[in-house]
Amino acid sequence: MARSREKTSSKGQTKALDRIVAVGLLLSSVVLVLGYLWWGRFEYYRSFYLAAAYVGSGVILLVNQLYFRESLKQQGLRLDNLGAALRESLVPHLLILLPLGGWLLVSGAKPDLGELPFEYLPWAFLQQYVLQNLVRSRFQTILGGSVLTVLSSAVLFAGFHLPNAGLVVFTFAGSLIWCALFQRVPNLLSVSLSHALLGIIVVVLFKFNGLNQLEVGKGGIAYTTFGGGVIVAGGYDADGEPFVATLPGQDRSSPSLVRLFRPDGTFLKEWLGFEEYGFSGNLAAGDIGFGPGDEIVIAPGPGTRNPPLVRVFSLSGERLSQFRLEGFDGYGAFVAVSEGTILVTPGPGPGRGASVFEFRADGTLVNQWLLGDIGFHNSVRVQRIPGSPDSNLPGARLLLFANFLSVNSSVVKVYDTASRAFSTWDTIGSAFGLNLAPLQLGPYAKGIVTAPGAAPGHSAHIMVLDREGNQLSQFFADAEDPPCGCSIASLDVDGDQVDELVLGEGICPEQPPTVRVVDLDQNILAEWEAY
Repeated sequence: MARSREKTSSKGQTKALDRIVAVGLLLSSVVLVLGYLWWGRFEYYRSFYLAAAYVGSGVILLVNQLYFRESLKQQGLRLDNLGAALRESLVPHLLILLPLGGWLLVSGAKPDLGELPFEYLPWAFLQQYVLQNLVRSRFQTILGGSVLTVLSSAVLFAGFHLPNAGLVVFTFAGSLIWCALFQRVPNLLSVSLSHALLGIIVVVLFKFNGLNQLEVGKGGIAYTTFGGGVIVAGGYDADGEPFVATLPGQDRSSPSLVRLFRPDGTFLKEWLGFEEYGFSGNLAAGDIGFGPGDEIVIAPGPGTRNPPLVRVFSLSGERLSQFRLEGFDGYGAFVAVSEGTILVTPGPGPGRGASVFEFRADGTLVNQWLLGDIGFHNSVRVQRIPGSPDSNLPGARLLLFANFLSVNSSVVKVYDTASRAFSTWDTIGSAFGLNLAPLQLGPYAKGIVTAPGAAPGHSAHIMVLDREGNQLSQFFADAEDPPCGCSIASLDVDGDQVDELVLGEGICPEQPPTVRVVDLDQNILAEWEAY
């Protein structure tokens, strides 16, 4: 009797250990998948986190196999029961496909059959292997071969597709069917074919209508424009002499080292704007009332943990004021100076709409415009129409333009703050957003100048517009090869009341920090390396 009890106790300990291992494997899978979808894919080292998720998943599957030692037949890697598995799946598929066919006939919807995603089959096979031989098998270890095992597996598999409600519903229903079929007749090929068939049908019918292009995890688009190049701004000192301000292109290790130069490249001054943050910064120059001449306004660059902090400096590097944009965290901020105030927009965080905040030099909030979704992704940048009335008076107009994402167009959205109406100006017709600066065209004429965002392969396509958005001229300025767009500022170098252009190489890996000063006739007046 003692030996019998000892044997029974040993079996109980083994089963308890099996359950602990099963729980550990399932929790590890959840952490890896959701960790990447909700956090890792927006980080600077997103490629590393994606690779870690795949490698980690492979390790989990290997541990699962080595510990539980399920045979190929148990894993459904077999053909001897394929016919039985296909017959078993016939009724559930008819119950799904017949109503779908009826809906197509009644609704008159026309599926797009131009490019059927048959490459989905190997992905369906991989998903089914994980679903059946990790998720379902380990829930079976914990709960036994019950209906609760099928239900729990479907809930977890569908949960990986949050917050896409439509996709959650489809994957929950599909996994219920696949797990139930596999428990009756364990054949991986059969459920993979079912997954591929139903998945292709769902993609063809609903990808752009209810499934949000199959996006899962935290909503938004990752900001990926990091590298070399240089950011430029232009202003005037207390004597009215022009200067060029620069920051390094935004990358993880780039310091926010502000440098001032004369337009011929003569070095004047440098200081560190944010000792505590990387990813360089964003800057603007203009007169905001601290004394004669312009001030320098900077905010941290687009690091995921950089706050939207704004600092104002004199031309000697003395900090004059500091304030923070409340309600936002991470990705720094964009700044512009216009009409004696500071315009601030949140940095390029995923899922951010268009919001513009106007501050006095001491950080007092003057105005805010919460514009929501206006067609740009990951926030916006802003300037005011040159020479427009003060923002507190009727008729002020804001120029909203996109930051450097491949999905962002190069149009300018013009927002009339009095009528709350939008209009759109077309510019260079490219992707990767836009750079824009105000431009003095004569004693009484003002306009704007635009250049491509940090777009790999995009030349420095310069376009000059008047205050109403009418094109006055366009040309391609000199740039490095291969080009990567350019940052842009304006500055009256020779005092003729017509601005020259200050062009900085675009932000791409290994792009040099070259600054060029050119006139509107495309003559290069000066060229130097800022760092």
